[in-house]
Amino acid sequence: MGVRDSLEGVAGHPIAKATGVSALVGALLKLPLLVAILATVWTQVGTLFTALSVTAFSIAPQVPFIPTQLAQNTALVIGGLFVVKLVAVKVLHSLYKQYQKST
Repeated sequence: MGVRDSLEGVAGHPIAKATGVSALVGALLKLPLLVAILATVWTQVGTLFTALSVTAFSIAPQVPFIPTQLAQNTALVIGGLFVVKLVAVKVLHSLYKQYQKST
């Protein structure tokens, strides 16, 4: 299996197609509501992770009508976004400090 076969497999996956189509539709329509929601999630990702992790790993296993696996997966995704945000802020802060020293 070559690189081309691997790329065709990834590009042919239904999730990749759905992501591409949704990104295209969002770019064409310039959905301000979607942008506002994503900005809010990005801004509050630390708070969301705290709330979701408590819910997913402590409350959901005890409450039968909360889907535990979905809650845990959501908490892990939001946790990953939180780590990405922390790293991005740290890198940008470091670059800004270097820029200030050079001027």
